[in-house]
Amino acid sequence: MEIIWSTRAFLTLADIYRFGRLNWSDDTAEKYQQRIRAVVQVISENPDIGFRRDSIVYGMRSFPVEAHTIYYRVDQAAVVIMAVLHSGADAHRTFEQSDEEF
Repeated sequence: MEIIWSTRAFLTLADIYRFGRLNWSDDTAEKYQQRIRAVVQVISENPDIGFRRDSIVYGMRSFPVEAHTIYYRVDQAAVVIMAVLHSGADAHRTFEQSDEEF
């Protein structure tokens, strides 16, 4: 399936990369980014793999990747990456306070 990144998810991915470069190393940041993208690819090939998160947003699923969780939904021929949140983040609050339509 095609992978579509929401603006929020794309910007968060860039922030995660910058954080990794500043706090660890370029190599560590790049490897972590690759692991996130690899999990997104697995999700696109097996969209039902994630945990259902209808209590947050109907039709949303999530899947963990190390210290983060990928939140996504499946549309006809695409997986839409809605957010990449730190595992400690309150997903309910994040999506309630968002201006984006999910």
